[in-house]
Amino acid sequence: GPVVGFAEVKDNKMHVGYWYGDEKYPAAVKAGKTNYATGTAYFAVFDYPAMNNPVYSEDNRSTSPGNDRNGVLKTFRYNDDLYILTSPFEMVAQNWDRPHGIYRIKKGASIVDPTYFYNLSEKLNGDAVLGGGYAGNGKLLIRRIRMDVALTWASYGFGNVQEFHVLDMATGVLTKLDLPLAKSQPTAPNILADEGKVYFPVNTKDIDGNFYIYSYDSATGKLERGIKVNDVDGVNGLFRTK
Repeated sequence: GPVVGFAEVKDNKMHVGYWYGDEKYPAAVKAGKTNYATGTAYFAVFDYPAMNNPVYSEDNRSTSPGNDRNGVLKTFRYNDDLYILTSPFEMVAQNWDRPHGIYRIKKGASIVDPTYFYNLSEKLNGDAVLGGGYAGNGKLLIRRIRMDVALTWASYGFGNVQEFHVLDMATGVLTKLDLPLAKSQPTAPNILADEGKVYFPVNTKDIDGNFYIYSYDSATGKLERGIKVNDVDGVNGLFRTK
C-alpha cells in the first residue's frame, strides 16, 4: 500500500511525498535481495489549507521520498527551495535498485524538479543514508550507513557502522567528517540542527569507552567535541528546551 514519507507546508502549499510498498518485514541485508518498495517516488502538492487543486508528479531516479521515522530528517530548505531526502533503506522502504539521494521542488513550482537529483549513493560506494541535519549556510550533515560492515540486521542498531558527511549544496562537494565509525542508531531522531550548528552523538563506547556529543558549525566548518555521555548506551533524541 501507499506510505507517506513527508508532508510539509510551504508557500501556502502542502507538499506530500509517498511511495508504494509491501508491508512484509524485510530480512535482507545486501543488494540483490527482494525489493519491497516500488521504484518510483510520488509527489502531490495541494493548496493549503483548503487541500484542493492537487498537482501530481513522479520520478523514478529514486524512491521513498522522506522516511517513516518520527524526527528523522526528511526535508530541508535551501535558497527557499524544498529539498527531499530519499530513503530506499531496508528499515524504511527496501528497494536495492534505487539510490539514496536528494530531490528538489523549486519555489513556486508544484512538481518535482526534473533537472535536479543529487545521487548520494553514487558518492558513497552505493551505501545507505538515513537522516541528518541541515545546519544552514548550504551545509547538510548526512548519516551514512557503511553497508560493507553492516553484515546483519542487528548492525543497524548496535554495530559501529555509521559515518557522518557534510554536503555543500552550493558546490555539490561531499566531505567525510574526521570521526571514527560510530554505533549506529539510524532511525533515531538524535541529530539537532540549531542556529547554524548541528549537534549529534558519536558513540564508540563499545570500542574505546568514548561517547561524545559533537557539533558542526556551518559558518566556519569547525567540528567540535562537546560533552561526554556517561552511564547510558545510546542517545535516542536531542531536543532544545527553553
